Amino acid sequence: MNILILTGNPINGAGGVERFCRDLIRICSRKGWRVQVLTPHDLAGRSVQLNAFTELLWAYRLGRVASRLVKKVDLVISNGIWGSWVDENFLRMNVYHGTWAGNYIKGQPRSPKKWVGRQLRTWAERQSGRNAINVAVSESVKGEVEQYYGLTVYRVIENGVDLDLFSPPSVEERLVNKKNLGLAPGRVLALYTGRMEWGKGIDRLNDLAKKIKTSTLKPPIEFCVVTPKIERKFYSRHIRYVIGDSVEKVLRAYRAADVFIFPSRYEGCEYVTLEALATGLLVIGTPTGAMQMLKERDPVLGRYIVDVCSVEALREKLEDYLVLSEEERTVVSRLARQYVEKWASLDLFERKWVTLIEEVSSRGKH
Repeated sequence: MNILILTGNPINGAGGVERFCRDLIRICSRKGWRVQVLTPHDLAGRSVQLNAFTELLWAYRLGRVASRLVKKVDLVISNGIWGSWVDENFLRMNVYHGTWAGNYIKGQPRSPKKWVGRQLRTWAERQSGRNAINVAVSESVKGEVEQYYGLTVYRVIENGVDLDLFSPPSVEERLVNKKNLGLAPGRVLALYTGRMEWGKGIDRLNDLAKKIKTSTLKPPIEFCVVTPKIERKFYSRHIRYVIGDSVEKVLRAYRAADVFIFPSRYEGCEYVTLEALATGLLVIGTPTGAMQMLKERDPVLGRYIVDVCSVEALREKLEDYLVLSEEERTVVSRLARQYVEKWASLDLFERKWVTLIEEVSSRGKH
């Protein structure tokens, strides 16, 4: 089988969509399926700056190039807006990793420029789902696609993490990793990983860190952000920073941390909370993306996902964690790991995608 993947950025990047593509390619390769990836950067032969306007142009160009491959490709898998100009004669699946409609409502500050961007991107995203078999990465994304775009989602397949790579550390390993970060013994490490963006709730984390640092809360808490780049407007003197997004650096941070805090405004099915859970960390966060499903599925872990986000709500959840005994923390850590084993392992991701691709390809153009 010959599969063509259409996506926006080079797949060697650190983003969630890029990681999804790499996982999917590995799965297809193990089945003996040939995969070609086409991005705007491939067509341009150089790095391309993308925004709401240029994305439409490059989506059109990708569609025109793809149309010339119609006799050589058995299945097209497009991400988000990138199938908006693909010939309807292709057998195609469109994967929604979130929606621009939902993102602009929940995860973007308001401005006239953002409003224009929303109109362009939501049109393209709706168009991309027409004449396609639509897949969503979470139930919340499925609901958005159906609500905002009036499209049917055929299947929900959540992202998966490598359980061998992301595994809980021993007590000794956690202490060593904390020491390597310069933490004094007896301090609780609260971790955030990812880009420093308003939509990811980094401003909320800053406010929480400031409130905690100026309080008498015991035991002392250190906040750590592992990020590809420090954004000066979101810098806080109450937080220590680790620069980088390599798997090794992020994994060491997970294995040093005691609790993971991710007060994001909008997610599709974020990898970071699944990785944190896989390493045995309790997640304190907001009901969006994977965290929304965690709240709905697990009565113990779901208690730490706030209903309405505020600094006080996050502080209360953090205090609830701090009063747990060592035995209770061990139980919570085990539940976190078991949750990912049940719902978000890479093996489960592979089985579901192989089943779907074989099912779709066997029935031909829908």
